[in-house]
Amino acid sequence: MIESAREYAIFTLDLDNRVTSWNSGAQRLLGYSEAEILGQSGRIIFTPEDNEQGKSERELHIALTEGQAENKRWHIRKDGSRFWGTGFVMPLQNGDDVMHGFIKIMRDETAQRQAEERFQALYDTTSDLLATEQPLTLMHNLFSKLSAQLELDYYFNYMVEEKDDRPMLHLKNYEGISDEAALEIEWIEIGQHLGGLVAQKQQQIVMDQAQLSSHPNAQLNCSLGVTAYAGQPLIVQGRLLGTLSFASRTRIHFTPEETNLLQSTCHQMVIALERTNLLNSIQQQAEQLQRANQIKDEFLAVLSHELRSPLNPILGWAKLLQKGNLNPERTTTGLEIIERNAQLQAQLINDLLDISRILQGKLSLNQMPVDLSAVITAALERVHLAAVAKSLQIETTFSPNARTVIGDAGRLQQVVWNLLSNAVKFTPQGGQITVALTQTDIHAQIQVTDTGIGINPDFLPYVFEHFRQEDGATTRKFGGLGLGLAIARQIVEMHGGTIAAKSPGDEQGATFTVQIPLAPRLGERPSTELSSDSTGDLTSISILVVDDETDSREFVAFVFASGMEALQAIEQSTPNLIVSDIGMPDMDGYMLLQQIRAQLPASQVPAIALTAYAGEFDRTQALQAGFQQHLAKPIEPAEIVTTVARLCERKKKDA
Repeated sequence: MIESAREYAIFTLDLDNRVTSWNSGAQRLLGYSEAEILGQSGRIIFTPEDNEQGKSERELHIALTEGQAENKRWHIRKDGSRFWGTGFVMPLQNGDDVMHGFIKIMRDETAQRQAEERFQALYDTTSDLLATEQPLTLMHNLFSKLSAQLELDYYFNYMVEEKDDRPMLHLKNYEGISDEAALEIEWIEIGQHLGGLVAQKQQQIVMDQAQLSSHPNAQLNCSLGVTAYAGQPLIVQGRLLGTLSFASRTRIHFTPEETNLLQSTCHQMVIALERTNLLNSIQQQAEQLQRANQIKDEFLAVLSHELRSPLNPILGWAKLLQKGNLNPERTTTGLEIIERNAQLQAQLINDLLDISRILQGKLSLNQMPVDLSAVITAALERVHLAAVAKSLQIETTFSPNARTVIGDAGRLQQVVWNLLSNAVKFTPQGGQITVALTQTDIHAQIQVTDTGIGINPDFLPYVFEHFRQEDGATTRKFGGLGLGLAIARQIVEMHGGTIAAKSPGDEQGATFTVQIPLAPRLGERPSTELSSDSTGDLTSISILVVDDETDSREFVAFVFASGMEALQAIEQSTPNLIVSDIGMPDMDGYMLLQQIRAQLPASQVPAIALTAYAGEFDRTQALQAGFQQHLAKPIEPAEIVTTVARLCERKKKDA
């Protein structure tokens, strides 16, 4: 029975631990013939480290005292190879219960043991990778666990990075070679050596000793004495992050189970890298949201301050004027202050509307050939008084051969005015501002340079972002919403140009450079008219004005406070034109116009929407409702008159 049990090694030992019998299963498992092994010590099949600790003798002692000893450990065959043997040892007794030896039964469970170890290694690797925010820092620990199982001598971890304006592989972690040798292969091309080939093919590459000796990409590995190689790409969502390669100098190949373990390990590394990237992305987004929320709070505080500040002198001087105690000179001064602060508030609102249009992608341009010298001159006129008040010197240099550009003259003037007004605001008393218009082969270039407070290098990258100000504190020295440069950048980019800021640092001035593509040499005469001062002739024109706000009605004309009053007036007399508010109680401007259009078509009586609903959506809705023009409050008297005159003139031509 013992001889027929070929799957088990069954042999006996005497009390001195010498082999006394040996079945064919033992010969097959351990490699010794019966003639070779009889009389040999049982220690012959134990590993050196176990023999140093006396494991063979201890096993017999346990069997003798307890009746049985378990045997689960690595053993040594005749050829020196190891296997995981499991079984037990029991004492042998004769009929008189006299102990005269031991019987040992065991079988080879190396495959199961290795599978358990591979699973444990993979489990440990996964646990370690999930517990860290920097997976690549665990490479050495990971390698030490795998090398004991798979007899590994080297590993190379490359990551894809930019170098010389192209993606290359950068050696980030390694073991088994000197630092000097690592420097020689610190950067390799994708496709170079075996690691580069793994990156190029983006698939696992496994080679045995014969394949390595003949492969053109394996020369580096062969020079290191590598006899077995396995390389794996690190890919996240189709994007190559790098490669991870393992190599051995003591074995000639890796088994399929071992390559699967290495592949699974690399896959866990990829999952950990993806998790880290996701966590970093979430953290960055959280920081960005937090910063955006902070910017929003700062902006709302600044907006409230900037909108309220002009109201104080407006209301104050209005009350003084109402009392009628001011002499003519003081009266003129008060009116000028009221007008200046009202214009300032209107400018703030216009900037907000422009930013709203920009964010919605609805900022439009009225393009035509434009003479930039005229644009700059008009912008200079707008800042002239402010510059004189601070005793600033403004020098201009216009290239005599500067060509025109294709663009919106009004919007380009807005860009230059923003740059000039910033230069005036941030340049101290007696400073200097230089404005230069030149051209390159393909661009017209405007440069505004000042000797002002300069821009901190840390803030310079954010200078063109909307709602961003270098100083957002309540103690800040300079007003404004921080929108001007953001609007300027958008307008310049819509013209196909660029805008850039440069400053050596605090208190060292700043230079803003705008480049706009030149217009073709053949084309229309450039536009130099940036605005119209024509007020038109409104003689004998009957205008129906509808607004629930008394002050607004009296500003335009003294007429009707509600839609019902307007409809009653139309029944008595047909006006030449209608100017109506939108937001009114009981009947808004859209409902009013709908009833008017049932009686009077647009060709007979055009209509203007004059409203505080000033967004792009409101403008579109007004035009769709049947209004011919949309004007936003507040508005200059001249603009109202000009718009009315233009519509009435168009009506005459259509008639």
